[in-house]
Amino acid sequence: MRKRNAVRSTPLSAPRITELAFDPAHIDRPNYPVTLRLSRPLTRPEAQSLSQLHPGLAVADEAVVVPDGRVDELAHHIHDWNRELERAQAAAAQEAGEHDLRRREVEARRNLHANSSELSQHLH
Repeated sequence: MRKRNAVRSTPLSAPRITELAFDPAHIDRPNYPVTLRLSRPLTRPEAQSLSQLHPGLAVADEAVVVPDGRVDELAHHIHDWNRELERAQAAAAQEAGEHDLRRREVEARRNLHANSSELSQHLH
């Protein structure tokens, strides 16, 4: 029996907010775009999940832009935003696990069908 080479990847730690940034020219406005710089780039599934949780956010490289925020308010709720990033990561991981499970189920059905066909050929 041939052993399959399984690729094991270390799960990424949840991204964390490392810095809040904004254009100082906008400070007199009631609300303005605030950039949340992250400890690492979001994966595509994480970015999609975060966009579903919070429509209107812009995700770019290692940052998320809250288009209508205030730096003091976001700083006050930074732990909540970090939890939202964790939720986005968990949702992305769950979806990836479900995709992997579906792939394995399809593979198992194919193998079962192939084995069944092989057995049928040997019997006739």
